Amino acid sequence: MRRISGTAARWLWLLVLPLLLPLSATAAWQWANPLPEGPVPVGQLAWSGSKFVGAGSGFVAESADGQDWTTRLTGTNIDGDLLWANDRFIGVGSDGGIYTSSDGVNWTVRVSGTSAALSGIAWSGSRFVVVGAGGTVLTSDNGSTWTPRASGVTDVLNDVTWDDVGNQFVAVGVGATNGIVLTSPDGIAWGPAQEIAGMEALIAVTASQGRIVALGSSDGALAVSDDGGLTWTVNAAPEIFYGNEIASAAGDFVAVGENAAGTAGVIFASSDGTNWQLVQTLPEEATDVVWTGSDWAALSGGTLLTSSDAQQWDYATGGVTHASLLRVIRAGSQFVAVGRAGTILTSPDGIQWTPSTSNTDERLYDVARGNATYVAVGDGGTVLTSLDAVDWTVQAPPVAQDLNSVTWDGGKFIAVGDAGTIVTSVDGSSWLARNSGVATDLRAVVWDGNRLVAVGDNGTVLVSNTGQNWAVENAGSGDLHRVATSGSRLVVTRGTNTVLTSNGGNWQQVTLPVADFYYGVTWDGSRFVLVGGVLGNVLVSDDGLNWEPQQPARGGFADVAAGAGHYVLVGIGGSILYGEPEPLDTNDGSGGDNGDGSTGGGGGGALAWWLLALAGIVPVWRRRR
Repeated sequence: MRRISGTAARWLWLLVLPLLLPLSATAAWQWANPLPEGPVPVGQLAWSGSKFVGAGSGFVAESADGQDWTTRLTGTNIDGDLLWANDRFIGVGSDGGIYTSSDGVNWTVRVSGTSAALSGIAWSGSRFVVVGAGGTVLTSDNGSTWTPRASGVTDVLNDVTWDDVGNQFVAVGVGATNGIVLTSPDGIAWGPAQEIAGMEALIAVTASQGRIVALGSSDGALAVSDDGGLTWTVNAAPEIFYGNEIASAAGDFVAVGENAAGTAGVIFASSDGTNWQLVQTLPEEATDVVWTGSDWAALSGGTLLTSSDAQQWDYATGGVTHASLLRVIRAGSQFVAVGRAGTILTSPDGIQWTPSTSNTDERLYDVARGNATYVAVGDGGTVLTSLDAVDWTVQAPPVAQDLNSVTWDGGKFIAVGDAGTIVTSVDGSSWLARNSGVATDLRAVVWDGNRLVAVGDNGTVLVSNTGQNWAVENAGSGDLHRVATSGSRLVVTRGTNTVLTSNGGNWQQVTLPVADFYYGVTWDGSRFVLVGGVLGNVLVSDDGLNWEPQQPARGGFADVAAGAGHYVLVGIGGSILYGEPEPLDTNDGSGGDNGDGSTGGGGGGALAWWLLALAGIVPVWRRRR
């Protein structure tokens, strides 16, 4: 939730902005899911009384209703807390970043006097307090001028709240062996740190009606104090989870985070802070929760949910799914998309989508069709088969490793996965293990009409004519994510602003003209198409060497497929867009293909890419925890 980026992040944004494409969607792309539009690239949330503002590393979004959002690249780096108080928004983040805004649109960078990562902020009614790494404490009476204070500790302080009954600030963090709590009546003078036995780390804290509740980071425990933080009782949540945030109002409490397996978001509720109930399981991690004065609001996968009673939660947007989609193909007469929480969707046109019954909650990474059979693969060796992509049968896992990709070579299915795993099957149900000769994770595999090509971590490229015996090719270093083929040329994405390409000989690196993290790539029969995993850039190329930027699509996308007269992009939070790439009035652009109907975004010049990376933007499609 709170991460550290490059030391000059907020200043580098001033250089990055002129080199980036705008985030707004264009007429070239239309939303199919969610509706009326998809998620926004933010993880922190605040409510001003008239609108929501969400923030992330480099992005700020605003919305009056939680459905229609305006997203901006602002130059802020708010990956810590975001707060509305004293008629202004205040956000904090890495490298000592403090940002203020009266409207959520125009932001001012404040001088904090520290380079420490800042993570928590609270308002007493007359004073702001910010806490962060290295025991950092800052105070301000106006949000503009900040003064460092001595906390007495050098540990990481993750959060701070105001206890209006005890008339004190309460800060929590990570001690040498346990979570720690500090209190202060004014934010200036702090008492000694108190360790909370049984709590590895405290990630967030809130107070309501004299009860203080602190949330553990990874053990599913919550600590409660009714005497101003002097004594604490540790209570367990119904299940272990990774805590992100806790909020309270009128004696009610809500905590959000991700389950222990890292496969689902969770929302817990309590009417007293002691007895907790799991009230909602979500397909995406829940990152923040706030009380608006009349309702609760939470963020999950960049999408807003609301609740009037903390028990029943509803998405602000409609649609067939809010689970991130990781792969889409055009097979036969339909599109098929797969993703988190066992999600499988089908569509004849890429516009109207129908959920399928997958009979699994495992994350699905790829799907292929051959011999009138669909095969989907995913976590823990998951294999599903179907004749129509609607009703699926769970097959016995052929391996324990995650299977990341599957393809059909005209006679059999070939699936690749972690730790060099390769398995083959003629029917999708009975599988044979093959010796890859490598131990690195394999991310993708494609059949180019003559041979199989598998790619993976550390520049791994394997080739085989039969799928039984594999030879290693030298493609340099760096992780390889997706591969597409035109039949005579391969394009491989790297999750950066470069792609690798080969016509059967040596591999060549191509730098893309628009900065983004590129993962998805496809060949549409006449050209390669790439989509961006963070900024939604779209690039096309006839030869895999020269790339042309197209109108970008707003959001982060994992894949793209062509069919039914247009293209379909899928990605974070169930995002599905359809349309036709339209050229930009520029000479920049670049892209590639993975050979099974998916694309990845384009990247800008090398300068824009490195500034983007230094500014703390993290790829949406990085490997799971």
